[in-house]
Amino acid sequence: MQVFRSHDTVPETITSPTLEGLAQEWVAINATAEYHRQVSQMGFTGCTRPGDVLDLIDRSDSATANELLYQLVTHDSYLASRMVLQAVLPRVLNNAITRVQYSGTLEDHLQTLIGDVWTAIADYPAHSTKYVALNLTRRRGFEDDDDRCGPLGDFDPGYHESGPEHELKLLVHSALTEGRIAAHDIELLHEIYIQGYSAIEAAERRHVKADVIRQRCSRTRARLAAVAADAADV
Repeated sequence: MQVFRSHDTVPETITSPTLEGLAQEWVAINATAEYHRQVSQMGFTGCTRPGDVLDLIDRSDSATANELLYQLVTHDSYLASRMVLQAVLPRVLNNAITRVQYSGTLEDHLQTLIGDVWTAIADYPAHSTKYVALNLTRRRGFEDDDDRCGPLGDFDPGYHESGPEHELKLLVHSALTEGRIAAHDIELLHEIYIQGYSAIEAAERRHVKADVIRQRCSRTRARLAAVAADAADV
């Protein structure tokens, strides 16, 4: 989280070229007087530069943070859009890390997901006032039967070669390739148990009841447990 809130210097801990480029851009934005002027015109109390707006969002309660993001995403300017992107970058990184466990590289997923966020910002519907961060970073553009999963040989060999996370990756891959679960089921579990959204929040954006979400999560957990049990019997 903190690497995305460094407003004056590029953190040395960043190893991703994509994230490093965004960090350099963010530092330059925060040092630009014209952007200071634009922030002052947006009316955010106590904020004199873009980084101050992100800090305000981070220390606000969830409802206020959502209102601030909505105000930015519906503000027609490059700076407002760039602040929104910076605000949701932690979510983007988490989603990219999740996807790289199934296939592809971190850089490829980061670039794809960041492009998706830019598109979502540009097309954001004014009536969608709730769960702005989730709406901007949710899964989009895939068919339900697209498991986004290549063969094991396509996995990044440097990512969690052993340990519980590697075992979970193999379990999920096995369940996907056997057709016992679908990718959208895994992404729902990630949304609930990793990103921390409630069943009610997940249900509202899918236009279903919260009980449906709970049943889907329960069913997917049971199917994963069954796959694990089968593997243990081999």
